[in-house]
Amino acid sequence: MGTSPVAKSLVQLTEMSISYCRKITEVIGNHGDVILDEISFTKLKSLKLQKLPSLTSFCSGNFILKFPSLETLDVIGCPNMKIFSQGDLTTQKLQKVKIDLKSVKLHSDFRL
Repeated sequence: MGTSPVAKSLVQLTEMSISYCRKITEVIGNHGDVILDEISFTKLKSLKLQKLPSLTSFCSGNFILKFPSLETLDVIGCPNMKIFSQGDLTTQKLQKVKIDLKSVKLHSDFRL
């Protein structure tokens, strides 16, 4: 069995913002019956996770996540976030990460 159809349909997004949800613990989860799979967010340029007090990770599954167009990542008010993803992650164009109010400028060899 592969990744859920909902996660596969997210690949067309250019911007994703998830905000003000007290109960969300993960955006993409592994529910035990999913084999190692790859999800490529080919068009996503901006990802914002804001005011998610229960969020522990973006992806708890062992998926390969690819963000070839991602330029900015903002994580604001997510105090319980321990890890972005369990699996491999590639972000060729990521230039700026903002964690709460602190911006981090990235070098070309940075891996999230």
